[in-house]
Amino acid sequence: MGGGAPVCGDGARGGVELCDGQDLGNKTCAAAVGQAATGVLACKSDCKFDTSGCHYCGDGTVDNGEECDGSVGAVTCATLVGAGSVGAISCSTTCTYRTSACSAPASCGDGALNNGEACDGANLGGKSCSDALNRPATGTPTCRSNCTLDLSQCHYCGDGAVDAGEACDGDVGVTTCAAAVGAGSQGKVVCSASCALDTSGCSAAVSCGDGKRNGTEACDGADLGGASCATAVGQGATGSLTCKADCSLDVSACRYCGDGVVTSPESCDGGVGAATCASVVGTGSTGTLACSSLCKFDSAGCTPPASCGDGVINAGESCDGPSLGANTCATATGKPAATGDLACKTNCTLDLAGCHFCGDGAVDSGEACDGGVGTATCASVVGAGSTGTLSCGIDCKLNTSACSAPPGCGDGVKNGNDACDGGDLGGATCTSVVGKPATGAPTCQPDCTLSPAGCHYCGDGAIDGGESCDGATLGSATCASVVGAGSVGTLKCASTCAFDTSGCSAPPSCGDGVKNGSEACDTTDYGGATCASVVGKSSATGSLLCNGQCAFDTSGCQYCGNGQAQGSEACDGADLKGASCSQLGAGWVGTVTCDSACALNMSACTCGAQTSCNGVCRDLQTDPNNCGACGRQCGVGTCVGGLCAPVTVTSATGVAALDCDDTNVYVAGTGGVYRVSILEGEMTMWDTSTTGAHIQLQSGYVYFDRADGSSSYLARRVAWNGKIPEDLTSNPATEPLGVFRVVGSKLHLAGGSNGVVCNLNGANCAYMNFITSLKVGDGLNGTFYYVAADDTIRRRGLDAATLYSGEVAVKKLRAESDGLFWAKGSSLVKGSLSGSPAPQTFAVGAAINDFSLAPGIFYWATASAVERMNTDGTNRRVLASSGASLVATCTSTYLAVWSSSDNLIKLVSR
Repeated sequence: MGGGAPVCGDGARGGVELCDGQDLGNKTCAAAVGQAATGVLACKSDCKFDTSGCHYCGDGTVDNGEECDGSVGAVTCATLVGAGSVGAISCSTTCTYRTSACSAPASCGDGALNNGEACDGANLGGKSCSDALNRPATGTPTCRSNCTLDLSQCHYCGDGAVDAGEACDGDVGVTTCAAAVGAGSQGKVVCSASCALDTSGCSAAVSCGDGKRNGTEACDGADLGGASCATAVGQGATGSLTCKADCSLDVSACRYCGDGVVTSPESCDGGVGAATCASVVGTGSTGTLACSSLCKFDSAGCTPPASCGDGVINAGESCDGPSLGANTCATATGKPAATGDLACKTNCTLDLAGCHFCGDGAVDSGEACDGGVGTATCASVVGAGSTGTLSCGIDCKLNTSACSAPPGCGDGVKNGNDACDGGDLGGATCTSVVGKPATGAPTCQPDCTLSPAGCHYCGDGAIDGGESCDGATLGSATCASVVGAGSVGTLKCASTCAFDTSGCSAPPSCGDGVKNGSEACDTTDYGGATCASVVGKSSATGSLLCNGQCAFDTSGCQYCGNGQAQGSEACDGADLKGASCSQLGAGWVGTVTCDSACALNMSACTCGAQTSCNGVCRDLQTDPNNCGACGRQCGVGTCVGGLCAPVTVTSATGVAALDCDDTNVYVAGTGGVYRVSILEGEMTMWDTSTTGAHIQLQSGYVYFDRADGSSSYLARRVAWNGKIPEDLTSNPATEPLGVFRVVGSKLHLAGGSNGVVCNLNGANCAYMNFITSLKVGDGLNGTFYYVAADDTIRRRGLDAATLYSGEVAVKKLRAESDGLFWAKGSSLVKGSLSGSPAPQTFAVGAAINDFSLAPGIFYWATASAVERMNTDGTNRRVLASSGASLVATCTSTYLAVWSSSDNLIKLVSR
């Protein structure tokens, strides 16, 4: 019976199902929730994880290892900090007590550690960040004025900031299963207790097996993406590359030096088989024959044969004195790109000490590594957040196949530290990738690094356009065909991929001053040739020469590609004229290369640990004009750890409502109605009587409500630069106003079960009764939206309708043209003005004190932080690490917040 498509409820997890019945795929609470969660994971009827039985920091319950979770219970400053300490204890996002708002105990300040004090001045009691946090951490703690430790300069896994070596910290940002695992993967990526991306809660990528390589797949079926044994294992590898069932490359059938199988042109691989010193070096030779790392016989341990030393290469000898035969560094090492000076040892075996090639243990020109990888890591090569093991391939290129992709790799867009992503090469060319003039097109590997597969250049072992030879590849050329009939000797290939005829004899007629036969030239007879015609570049200038073998000598020619930056050239090959990334400005680092047009290529330059903001390196941790992100300005505040430090405007008690613009904060509460200048701190008082709970800045006026002492609630307004308020309505309600909102040309007021809509000057009021008493609400375009006494959300205006039910303990409701928004408990909710579809709920992990809106953005305050998030649930980030009771959105730059714990009105950068 053939297996059908996966069915949710059949008890077997398959397809995109995260679980099915008791089949959880070996997943735990930690995999599904993150944050080192414990407890019992279950499966819902829709085959998604049920995490209600999981325990973790943020679930509102104090679990094992937590000091608090949301609330702090009966704990006080006196019990934690010391006798005499007063203030407010709060619970941090890591579920530890926060004592920064506690006053100092009586003994604080004497420099000695007394009962209840964690530190005193410079006396930290020997504590480090690791000691204080009871976990590995870096940085140095300091001591607050209340003798409690300030750990704000400590960096550790769990502090909510992605530090060096961490892929995430609490929040995984925009990373999804599809981006991390592959197209079609569903589930949830979480941040593990070690601050690494945990994809164990993701399903497999469904595209693997469709025969088409996509997403993060290295291959799929017969689609190898142009890869071969040579590109997968290293230069020189042969054999058949295939694809595994998990869409990773299978190199088991590839043949290369080091695989233990002797394949041409190898002499050995590992052991020497039946070979001996006598069979390899010559009759009479004794000693120990070995196999080198190049898979060639190593006869250094053999004695020389009797004929060694006569200057003639006899049977069994590889060389003799200065006689090297046809051997070169390239032929002796089996590395076509090998260069340097080959010599002969006293036992008539080749001495490779003067040769430079991949495998000699030294990082030569064009190599990224040789043996080890030095200080390079997956994170420094592949991109921040990449983990795994970086190795050096047998082609002396860094092998990133065991590195994980950096966050964002696989989305088809080159961003972050991606060198490329899919078809987006970021402007890279073969010349910039290889580091020398090259043609063709580079490819992008699944880990978002560039590969020279598909590039053609001098040194790749293949004779490409414009090259006469390449390494050991000479084509069918000989001394006779290149120098002239009758020439004998050893023809070589120079590092410029032009013939080196220094080992060839001159043809019989060479030197008679007449170019004849196969001579390219003879003395001063060039046959009309010039630097331009010989080099093959129309821009070439200089003096063409003729050497003693009647072959052209181009050393006096000047052209782009000769490795020397001349004339107007900015660079040529490795000759960069001293250019470096620092030319772009302070902080720029990286590698400058030269392109095929002899122009500098600075595409590999980066800002290192800093970030490029419009071409200028910026420290996002401290720059007040680019704090945490390019262009995010802190205004009059400072930037600390990538967050804009809140700026105190004034102290205030009994604050009930806030509004603000770029220059003033407007306040209503038991202290009256007034404004405070942000820069000067100047206060303008408008009403000192007991006020209501609302204030709003609109069209040059400040609107507010107040009680008149006779159980009536009035609406008033004052010109923002005026001092005498005017009454707008009388007796709109006999209960505190649950709705007070100016929208367009209408003023909306409501309390209890009565409401009124008036013009902004208080005229032409229309009264209406609600079906039931309201708790909180809002007004929009003449319609009231409110939470009724029966926990339903209703609409009352030109019509009446019940929109949503079961909305318990709603703290605040806002009606905007694009929907209804409200807060309850630890969740933000987005609904519609019509009641359909069902509302979206976004849990934020802590009880919400207040929230405010800007187009498409939630801003909210909890006891420990002020945060923001798009109203679709994306792009959440912390704006301030201190909590607040009220939050209001200013015109463009700031949020205004007030905290009942310290009675301060502050500005927080948006």
